[in-house]
Amino acid sequence: MSGKPAARISDMTACSGHNKNPIVEGSSDVLFDGLGAARLGDKTACDSVISSAVVGNVLINGKPAAVLGSTASHNNNAIVTGSGTVVIGNSHTPAEFIPSLGVFDEQFKIIDSSGKPLANVPYHIKEQSGRTHTGISDATGHTPRITTSAQENLEVTTGVAALEKWSLT
Repeated sequence: MSGKPAARISDMTACSGHNKNPIVEGSSDVLFDGLGAARLGDKTACDSVISSAVVGNVLINGKPAAVLGSTASHNNNAIVTGSGTVVIGNSHTPAEFIPSLGVFDEQFKIIDSSGKPLANVPYHIKEQSGRTHTGISDATGHTPRITTSAQENLEVTTGVAALEKWSLT
């Protein structure tokens, strides 16, 4: 295996079921570029677990290191970004630096006045850029995770008002 950029908390994965989402677990005491190192068994935002294509001869807290191209358990969820300064492997082939995509994301849960989740509720989410997301909340009241390249306020509308906005987008 040639060297590959090390994976870290906040590096992105590409899940066919959930689009791009970040690695959310990693080492608390081994940091690459100030971010916790990702390892076999660490989770991504869609609850996928890093499970294969790790570097078995480099252990971080006793677990094999995850790198660009390592995959996770859900929908062939592959790590698609990594460190620009730390390369892990048996040999080194310089890799082009690819900065991490924005890791600003949010998932909304639609609830009633008592806090119970509301399933099958129309929603309309508008980013500051004007990009919109529409759909129906899932069985647990959740919308899909929305990822943006910078921190921003999102406008969220639900119910009949959301349906009215659907016709405008």
